[in-house]
Amino acid sequence: ELRRNVVESGRSQRTLLLTGTALAAVLLAMMLYFAVRARRAAAAAATAQRQIDDIFRTVREGLFLVDRDLRIGAAHSDSLQSLLRAPAPAGALLEELLRPLVDDKTLQAATRFLGLLWKDKINDELIDSVNPLSQVEAHFARPQGGRDTRYLSFSFRRVRSKGGEHGSERVLGTVADVTDRVLLAQELEQVRAEHESQAAMLLQVMKI
Repeated sequence: ELRRNVVESGRSQRTLLLTGTALAAVLLAMMLYFAVRARRAAAAAATAQRQIDDIFRTVREGLFLVDRDLRIGAAHSDSLQSLLRAPAPAGALLEELLRPLVDDKTLQAATRFLGLLWKDKINDELIDSVNPLSQVEAHFARPQGGRDTRYLSFSFRRVRSKGGEHGSERVLGTVADVTDRVLLAQELEQVRAEHESQAAMLLQVMKI
């Protein structure tokens, strides 16, 4: 009886040992699998982050995110600092960044316009047509003295979720320097006005 009990106990221990070894092997395989997946995911995330950083360093437009409090997000393109002459725009209120660039009337209109971006039933194309910041004449002080006049163009797009609905927390803002385009349009307008004046003078001469 003692021998039979010892044999059965040995069998039970061997069974438990084999079962435990099998479970340990399965757990080890699962740990290795998830470790490999985590390493691949970390590598993919690091690659994506480097690509985002490369885009933010290269793009000429100022890209930034704005929350409901009209506060600039932590992630933004490097050009935003040079365009707005703001050394640290992250975390700052958009209103404070716009205050040195526009007059009080334009600033109030811009604040009301930005408030409309959080409305759910606002058409994006329609709201762009009433953007008071579509073209802003900004004056910056030069280090050597004097003022530098630049023309900036702001645009805003509500962030959409994957389902196609409007996001409720962020708005994507873009600012670009359109000084060359504005100056060229002014030159063309001046040339056209001079041509019309010369044509009117020629008609008067022909009448005489």
